Amino acid sequence: MNRYEEPDQASPLLLAAAIEADDPDLIISRLIALALQGAEPEWLTGRSIELGSHPSAQVRRASVVALGHIARVHRSIDADVVVAHLQAMASDPDLAGAAADALEDIEMFTGDVHDRGTNG
Repeated sequence: MNRYEEPDQASPLLLAAAIEADDPDLIISRLIALALQGAEPEWLTGRSIELGSHPSAQVRRASVVALGHIARVHRSIDADVVVAHLQAMASDPDLAGAAADALEDIEMFTGDVHDRGTNG
């Protein structure tokens, strides 16, 4: 059973260190922590999209979840880039549910998904 754990404090430098070390568990925890803690949204959106091509399915999933959190926390996101990215990620069976949830978050908190012709 999954249970909620409060994410640790993170910083862009700590995330970069986790990426450099290629430590999936640290990447995931620091990425999600930054998304929930309101890190600079454009920077974090870029890192999340980059991590969408990580070899670890869990990191890819976390990158998708982070995009939904960014939209929820900031009430905005670069939907022109992010929606297309999430739609592409949804073709991966391991990520389809997370991508659908992130798209719903973007629509709910920014209103941007529906305007781009997705079903939502």
